[in-house]
Amino acid sequence: MYAIVLSCAFGLVFTPSYGAEKTALPKDVQTFEERRALCDHFRSEDPYDAERALFLQEQSRTYCAGTDKELLLLKERYKKNKFVSKSLKDYDESIE
Repeated sequence: MYAIVLSCAFGLVFTPSYGAEKTALPKDVQTFEERRALCDHFRSEDPYDAERALFLQEQSRTYCAGTDKELLLLKERYKKNKFVSKSLKDYDESIE
């Protein structure tokens, strides 16, 4: 349900097969990817004024804090799972 809300809120489009694959991911990986999508969204926004810059900083702290460590832990936990490893491989390991 949360992924559907994110999809609608941020205009993400998943093909049916991609959506089916995402549900096959362990819940902790799904949660990480949802949080990281929000993190990446707010990191890429333009801070067109001081108020917006403050808002983006707050959102980045909320959604990005701890994701570097979490990504490394997930990669280690699922290093023998090729499907999960493939899903996590393209994330930057140092964004904080």
